[in-house]
Amino acid sequence: MHTHFAEKAIIYGPGWRSERSSLVEVRPATGAAGFVKAAESFKASLVLLNSDNRDLQTARTFEAAAAGNLVLAKDTPEHREIYSVNEAVFFNTPSDLADLTARMDQDPTWAQRVATAGHDRVVGGNNAYFHRAMQIISEI
Repeated sequence: MHTHFAEKAIIYGPGWRSERSSLVEVRPATGAAGFVKAAESFKASLVLLNSDNRDLQTARTFEAAAAGNLVLAKDTPEHREIYSVNEAVFFNTPSDLADLTARMDQDPTWAQRVATAGHDRVVGGNNAYFHRAMQIISEI
C-alpha cells in the first residue's frame, strides 16, 4: 500500500507488533472524539478485523464512514450487507488492497464519491447503537 502514497500509515491501538518502518507509525488507542479528529486528515480508513474473534465487521466499519473516510474493508458477507460496491471498497489480499490504493491515488474523484456514498449510507440509516439496542429488544 505504501508504494502508492508518500504519507505514513498511522495505526492506532494496543497490540500491534511494532515493526521499524519509516512508513508506519503506531500510536496509542484513541476514543471516539480522538478518532474523529484524527480521521479528518485521513484519505481512507483501513478496517481490519480480529481473526481471533472471527469478526466479520467492527464498530470501525461504521465509524470510518461516519467520519467521512473511504472505507477499505476486508471482504466479508457482513461488510457487503452493510455497504454496496459503490459505498465502500473491499479487499481479500494485500494485492487487492494495493490495487485499491492505487486507484484512490489515480482517481481521487472516484474515492471521494465512494466515501460520500458510504457516509450517506451510515448516517442516513439505522446504524447507531440505539438502533441496535432497539433491534435486540424487538427480538426478545
